[in-house]
Amino acid sequence: MNKKNLIFWFLKQFSRKRYWFFIILLFIPVWFFIIAPFLLRIPDNFHYQADIVSVDNFYDETLDDYRGEQYSNTVFSYDVVDKKWPFLTIKNTFHVTAPDGRTIFKTEPLYGVDRFTGMHAPGFWDRDRDGFLFAPQGLDKQETFQYWHVSSNKSVTMKYIGDRLLYWLPVLKYESQYDWPFDQTEFMHHLPWVPEERWIKLWSVIDMWIEPVSGYVVKIEDHSEEYYYFDIKTGQKIAPYNQFLNTYTEQSVRDHVKAAFDARNRVIIVQFIVPMILIFFLLFGFVFYQFHFIIPNCSKC
Repeated sequence: MNKKNLIFWFLKQFSRKRYWFFIILLFIPVWFFIIAPFLLRIPDNFHYQADIVSVDNFYDETLDDYRGEQYSNTVFSYDVVDKKWPFLTIKNTFHVTAPDGRTIFKTEPLYGVDRFTGMHAPGFWDRDRDGFLFAPQGLDKQETFQYWHVSSNKSVTMKYIGDRLLYWLPVLKYESQYDWPFDQTEFMHHLPWVPEERWIKLWSVIDMWIEPVSGYVVKIEDHSEEYYYFDIKTGQKIAPYNQFLNTYTEQSVRDHVKAAFDARNRVIIVQFIVPMILIFFLLFGFVFYQFHFIIPNCSKC
């Protein structure tokens, strides 16, 4: 028996039992609702980091003027530090230092994240958080989403503002939408008079470039609009603190574009190509069964 006849014999025997139809029919929803989410979950060894260009321009109250722009050193990363099904504990490190090693900003919050949805889970660690760790899969231009911003320590609404192309990767650009300042006092105890006499509040704009199929964030940019000291008693502005810009280096953007291509292809394979193959086999088997069993039997009637 040659190879072609062997395949035909196998299909004929399998179709004769008609088990194939029910197996594939049952396997399609199992794939969609169990296997696919499992394959696309945030992995236990998840790691994300970016090389950041940070530019700061501090205000000198004595000179009553800004000192001039300086480049700062920034560490920005996400790492899994604990696992409790179905959640992951992820540490988000954001540490900015001056060239002389002096701390400008430092925070290392721990997030409880649902590994299947990518959303913050309430009841984890120091506070309840909402929104996404990054962005949702299957992002639509018309929808907004909540993103938990590390330096603001609050969720912000991200709104679509346009299509972009980064190194041949189509992405959607989103921008933060809010009308209130972020209180950063809890992160700034290393500054004089904070928090005993002063608060420090920030108005900033956050931009994100997102691959929409996978929700992979290719680039984040954060720049200040206003960054002021406030009198703790009167609530009035005292003086500016800093003007800053944080953005990814071009090499880091290229690295994340490559990772985004891989993430997009994985989603396409799992959510589209494999289901199409299953549906094809279902239809092929049905047609094969009709032509080789039903029609010949009817012709003898």
